[in-house]
This record gives sequence, C-alpha cells and structure tokens, in this order.
Amino acid sequence: MIDETMKEINELRKKRRELPKEIQASSFERRLQKLKNNEPTSDNLFFRTNIIMYEFGDLCRSIVYSERFKNNNKTLFRNGFKDTNVILSEGKLAMADMITQLRMLCLSLGWNFDDLSELGIKHLEERQQDFNRDRWNEVK
Repeated sequence: MIDETMKEINELRKKRRELPKEIQASSFERRLQKLKNNEPTSDNLFFRTNIIMYEFGDLCRSIVYSERFKNNNKTLFRNGFKDTNVILSEGKLAMADMITQLRMLCLSLGWNFDDLSELGIKHLEERQQDFNRDRWNEVK
C-alpha cells in the first residue's frame, strides 16, 4: 500500500512540475522560504531538529500542566496561570511553531510537506487495519 501511495505522490509531483514555476510553489511556501533564507543557520539540520524538539517540549509541558492543574485553581495561580485555557494556548503556539519548523526542515530536505502528510495518513490507515486484524484496538 505504501508503494502505491508513493507512486501516487510521484505522479502528483510530476504534474506539479509541469505547471509554470510561479504556480508550483504556493504563496505560503514562498513566504516560508524567504523567512528560512533570512536565518543564519537555515539549512543546518542539527539546529532545525533541536528547535523542533524544543517546541515539542513546550507543547508537552502545556498538555501535562493543563491535565495536572485542571481541577486545582490554587496551584494554577501559584504557578502563574489564570486557567488551563492559558496553558493550552501556550501549547497551541508551540504546536504552530513546531509545524512551521517541520515545514522549514522539509524545505531544506527538498520534501513536500503536504505529500508527507498524505503519506502519514495512509500509513496510519494501514496500521489501523493491522490493529483491527490483530484485535489490538480492543480494550483489555
């Protein structure tokens, strides 16, 4: 199934390459490429992956804190938070930053982010078929 998906993705890429150059990249991608080019370490994959991990850490912290403090306003206030929505909004920003960094990593590697998203969804569908077949999805 993944081989079929990769064939489909390659066909889409081929069709995209046949379009005029200015249409191939979306305005979003062009904007992101311009921002990436302004960074001194724009193609340093080590720095890019570390930024992604840092943002992922912020997202995880927000989720943990929102669960840990959701029924304890006293602890929320003591830690400088008004309510769990504030904590989750910080997590939302961390997620947005992480997605942007992942897109920039894709630009550095020459990968299409949307193609990877499609590949990930198809891979998840395959894994869920395995889970259903092996009955891993049942609560024990």
